[in-house]
Amino acid sequence: MLRYFNAWLLYPLAERYQGRRIRAKADALRQQTRMSVSERRVWVKSRLARQLERAREDVPYYHDLFHQIRFEPTKIGRDLGYLQDVPYLTKEIIREQGARLISKRHSQASLHVRKTGGSTGPSTQIYYSQEALDWTAAVNLVSLEWAGKRRHMKELHLASRFPETFPWRDRVKERLKCLVLNRCNIFTDNFDSSGLDDAWRKLRRMRPFLIQGHPSTLYALAVYLREREIDARGVVRVFESTGEVLDARKRETIESVFGCRAIDRFGNAEFGARLSLHDGPFGRHHGLSGPGCRLGKARGSQ
Repeated sequence: MLRYFNAWLLYPLAERYQGRRIRAKADALRQQTRMSVSERRVWVKSRLARQLERAREDVPYYHDLFHQIRFEPTKIGRDLGYLQDVPYLTKEIIREQGARLISKRHSQASLHVRKTGGSTGPSTQIYYSQEALDWTAAVNLVSLEWAGKRRHMKELHLASRFPETFPWRDRVKERLKCLVLNRCNIFTDNFDSSGLDDAWRKLRRMRPFLIQGHPSTLYALAVYLREREIDARGVVRVFESTGEVLDARKRETIESVFGCRAIDRFGNAEFGARLSLHDGPFGRHHGLSGPGCRLGKARGSQ
């Protein structure tokens, strides 16, 4: 009962208290998925053309780039193929251009900065407006719904245990966040028997619908349980792999030991784009949600 209270009362209150608009954006995303293919194509052309026009007006990098390659954003309203004329945005360009990629409508001081993990190259700073952060949160909600996860269902995060003690304000904020999101954390700092046994006991007690974390952590736990012939099937329904590449061997082991589905979330999370494997009405396929345009794809950067 408490999970429903957290999801349907505390979550809206927390959203309102922080001045955020996540649920309304999630509703807008759901409406888009209900459009017909032809309706969505018209909507995408119109919306993308406006976005590109705004980029040319407000973003110094794109103002100069479009002038250099003689790109006219209004062409997108006629044919999306014209988007092929725009070079991919890479992390190298982001690091090189810096503030020239920030819209003139925003002060850099008012933006939220995030860093990429650095697992595929030098860490890169990405700046979000509050609006962009809310869209990212909305995309996350809808993406997890595709896997069957609703706000009242438990989720668990596999997190690294750091030696330092964080300020009490940060600890309280994290506890409140976990309460509102029906989230628990399992902190690990080693893969020895005692550490994995402790993680298994906590996981078995929590029995979340979804686990999010590094695949190496859950893979180590899966191997540990398999070697000891411990039945872990049904403890978790979905594993959302983040932060590392989920290779075929790890996926097969995790899905086999836990009897769950593994969602491979990869690439461009810093732009709010989510590319995940999911089972939709037409079978398993790749579903893209989020910006999804070439301006939001950091190819190579990988």
